[in-house]
Amino acid sequence: MRNLSILIFHALLVLFSIVGFNSAAENEKMMCKERERRALLKNENDESSIFLEALYMSMGIGFFTGFVGLVGSILLLPSWRETYSKFLNTLILKVLKWWKQ
Repeated sequence: MRNLSILIFHALLVLFSIVGFNSAAENEKMMCKERERRALLKNENDESSIFLEALYMSMGIGFFTGFVGLVGSILLLPSWRETYSKFLNTLILKVLKWWKQ
C-alpha cells in the first residue's frame, strides 16, 4: 500500500512538472512575442516620439518663461503690483456682491 502511494505521488509529481514546464514554455513564447511587438512599436514610433519629446520640452520651457516673466514683473515692478492688487480687490468684491445676492 505504501509503495502504491509513493508511486502515485511520483506519477502526479511528474505529471504536474510536465504541465508546469509546458505552461512555462508557453509563457516564455508569449513573453518573446511581447518583446518583439514592443520593439516593433518602438521602432515605428521612434521618429514621432523624438518630435513629441522636443515639443513637450519646448512647451515646458515656454510656460516657465512666460510664468516667471509675468509673475516676476508683477512682483518686481511697483506700478504693475499696484494695478494687479486693485484688479484682484475689484474682482473679489464683485464676486462677493454677486454671491450675497
